[in-house]
Amino acid sequence: MEISSTLSTQYTSQNNVQKKTEANETFEIPKEEVIPEKEEKVFESKFLNYLGKDALAGFSEEKQKLYETILSDDKITMDEIKDLNFKETKEFLNFVFDRKFTDEDNKHIPASLIIGQALSIHSASNYTSDEVFNEAYATTLRDPNLSEEDRDTLRTEMQMNFTQMLGNEKMQVSRIAGARSDVSLILGEERPKMNGQVFFEKVFTMLNNYIDKPDIHPDLKEYSIKLQTLYKSIEDNYKEIEERNKNTTVNNNNPYFNMEYREY
Repeated sequence: MEISSTLSTQYTSQNNVQKKTEANETFEIPKEEVIPEKEEKVFESKFLNYLGKDALAGFSEEKQKLYETILSDDKITMDEIKDLNFKETKEFLNFVFDRKFTDEDNKHIPASLIIGQALSIHSASNYTSDEVFNEAYATTLRDPNLSEEDRDTLRTEMQMNFTQMLGNEKMQVSRIAGARSDVSLILGEERPKMNGQVFFEKVFTMLNNYIDKPDIHPDLKEYSIKLQTLYKSIEDNYKEIEERNKNTTVNNNNPYFNMEYREY
């Protein structure tokens, strides 16, 4: 009797433990599944990474891909932007270079380098408040047939002559006016106002006086002729862009221009 009672007690105890275990297994609350956070988008460009994952959020998907590609090595070459028109080029270069950073940002932000010709185009695209003049100037500078020497000459003389016009001074080439510490443009949010026709008139009058002068030094005459050709390129572009814009305005105001053609 004692052995039977003991076995019964052990069986009952083991059965209760097993039931408790099964109950615990049945009603155990599963641990909440941890979903890993998505990694932030990482650009190849150190510059874009510094700006953050939303650096290109304001652009279309097509432009985002293009800008990522161009900036992947944090350099901008003329070959990479040669297929962009004036407005597209200006938009892209201004996105990279016309942004306000704190002094602390400037200590850490990776530099994006624009190489040679592209640097000239960025400056020309924002030269004055006259977008026609800016586009005409930038178009000449991005001419693949223009030598780097001629490009440097045009930039130097443009800055000199434009400063002279702003100051109501006598127009002179740099070889006559000499080096000046005050030759600079007010390149900020307020672009200097420009009357293209007045500028071209003053420049060509100056150059013709040099060229037609009987006792002019041969080197100065040759330099003036070269500069005349360079400025003429800008003037031709200016007239062409003005004509294009005028035609665009006329067509946009014509109610029949964009009407769908239907056969009746």
